[in-house]
Amino acid sequence: MKKIILIITLLLIMIPIKLCAVGQINDYGIKVNNEASVGSTHSESFYIDFKNVDKNSRSLGLWLVSFELGYDESVFAIESVSDDSNDWTTVIYKEDNKTMVSSLFTNTGGPNLCIDNTLFCGIYKVTINFYVKETDKSSGEIIMRNVMAGAFNIKDEENPEYDTDEMVPIYNEGSKSAIVNIKKANGYTLREPLNIVTNEKPATQSEPVSINSKYLNYKRDDDYLEKLVIKDYDLNFKMNILNYQIDIDENTNSLEIITKASDKKATVEVKGNDNLKESNYIITVNVKAENGSIRTYTIKLKPTKIEKEKDTNIILALINKFNYKIALIIGGSIIGVILLIIIIYNIVENRKIKKTLEI
Repeated sequence: MKKIILIITLLLIMIPIKLCAVGQINDYGIKVNNEASVGSTHSESFYIDFKNVDKNSRSLGLWLVSFELGYDESVFAIESVSDDSNDWTTVIYKEDNKTMVSSLFTNTGGPNLCIDNTLFCGIYKVTINFYVKETDKSSGEIIMRNVMAGAFNIKDEENPEYDTDEMVPIYNEGSKSAIVNIKKANGYTLREPLNIVTNEKPATQSEPVSINSKYLNYKRDDDYLEKLVIKDYDLNFKMNILNYQIDIDENTNSLEIITKASDKKATVEVKGNDNLKESNYIITVNVKAENGSIRTYTIKLKPTKIEKEKDTNIILALINKFNYKIALIIGGSIIGVILLIIIIYNIVENRKIKKTLEI
């Protein structure tokens, strides 16, 4: 059991918490048993329906499953855990004050084997049996949250076999809960519960368990760039396109380049940007994945004579200034003409009035 706990713990550390887009979960939850009696055993079934994890889809096969279990420890004690198909070896343990339920597929020849007869294809189900303690509470809550799993993709449709060199992490950070009503039956008796939850964290691993040993040293192979920006240039970057070409001023010696790897454990190295002439105007961006694979993005630069933007700006400013002056002159002239017409009109009218008075 120590070996199983360590294997699962190591793998869950290696599965990225927010890498949800790789694998998906159709549904998960608790098949709620609404009532429980003090002094009795209360069973709750937990299920996870993974997308494309079934024999018909021929897509994904499961290897391990884990989720966080929340429950009121003043009401419940965990006594046992089981699954109907006997496909999983499940342990429940404490880690950082959290109760974790972790199941490792043990390939016992059950009805849910995938088409290659090595992985699990079906709906994951596990039953946890709780002992109901003496309590004055009228109800207790049981929570299932932070579902994690490791799966593998099929690599050959005609000759079905799973690609066990690349694990597909699946994660859902939601939660489902069940409220259990607690009652006291007449003449109930109490006993000491069998608590199977362990606080023990094994520190060493000598022999891995069966076929799963090769995945202990699993390392991620994501060697893509998520971001590649060159200041003042429109690169139109796409992570799956490796080659780019841009025109630059022939006097440019280096560029301001911003990069970001798709995977946080990958490293990025930019070469040829320190001195563009020495590098023949070729910049390479190498992304090294955790497992050592390298993907190279290449930017070819074409040095050309480009008129300085400052000169262009000065000309535009002069044109704008000139147009502004013309507008002022024309506007002032129109206003002057209008005022002159008004003055002439007033003079003519005054003369008419004066002649009339003289008569």
